[in-house]
Amino acid sequence: IKTIKFSEDQLEVYLDELVQLEKEVSGELGDVYSNDVWGNTAFRCSVRKKWQYSHITLDDVKNKVIGFIIASERIVDEAHIHRLAVAKEYRHQLVGQNLMNIFENEAKKISVSV
Repeated sequence: IKTIKFSEDQLEVYLDELVQLEKEVSGELGDVYSNDVWGNTAFRCSVRKKWQYSHITLDDVKNKVIGFIIASERIVDEAHIHRLAVAKEYRHQLVGQNLMNIFENEAKKISVSV
């Protein structure tokens, strides 16, 4: 399992998997997760510093996305998490915790609030 910085290039490679994982998590958790399900357009949306804060976690043996965090700066000097999802079979394995830690460390590097 490895976590990598999300980029525009990777978006095109992993978009279908991201949308599928989003649907699965949203379907399972409902409004606790979100009141809307992201599709291609939402994942492609360009927001301030999205590529600096966003990461994906891959099962490198199965070569598939198992988690992601999509974040940005909505307001200058304030980081915001738009989405954090982990595939059901990978929960309780610190995947989400790792994504959060990476996000917080990125925010601290540039001294923003989270």
